[in-house]
This record gives sequence, C-alpha cells and structure tokens, in this order.
Amino acid sequence: MKKSLLYFSTADCAPCRVMERLLAEVLPEHAAQDLLEKIDISKFPGIGERLGITTVPALVLVNNGVIADVCVGAVSKEYLITFLSPLLEEAANEDHANNNR
Repeated sequence: MKKSLLYFSTADCAPCRVMERLLAEVLPEHAAQDLLEKIDISKFPGIGERLGITTVPALVLVNNGVIADVCVGAVSKEYLITFLSPLLEEAANEDHANNNR
C-alpha cells in the first residue's frame, strides 16, 4: 500500500509557515523526503482546483492514487499527528523492514 502526502501552500501564507514547522517536527526525515510533495497553488492553481483545494494550508493524504483524507487550515500538532498516523505507521514499517535487510 503506497501512501503520499500533498501539501498545498503559498509563499505569503502565514498559517502555511506554521504548518511547515509542524510538519518538520512530526514527519521523520526520510518520510518528509520520500512521501511529502509541496505544491504552491499560486504557481500551480490547476492542481488544487482539480482536487477541490481552495484554502491553504491544506494536506491531502493519498493512498494508492486515491484521496484518503483532507486536512484544511492550520491545526494543532496533536491533530496533525492523528491525521498523519497512517503515513507515519507506513514509514516506520518501511524503515524497520529496511533495517532488517
């Protein structure tokens, strides 16, 4: 099961900067590099429009190419951890599998 995270923001969005700091705290380094895709909707508005994203910051959890969940607006660290738990669990399992090779 392949999961990924789309993060929609803009450069001038103050809540987006807060979310970026929270994402950096919550996502393990490898997960951030492998699973997170940042999209500036001011530069790529069509992507957000196709997914119905009209407000930033927004996170879209994708599971095997299908939208599994959406989180819009700045949220607490606790909520973010809960929202990202499927992604974090998969990253931890992959890390464990790679370490056992």
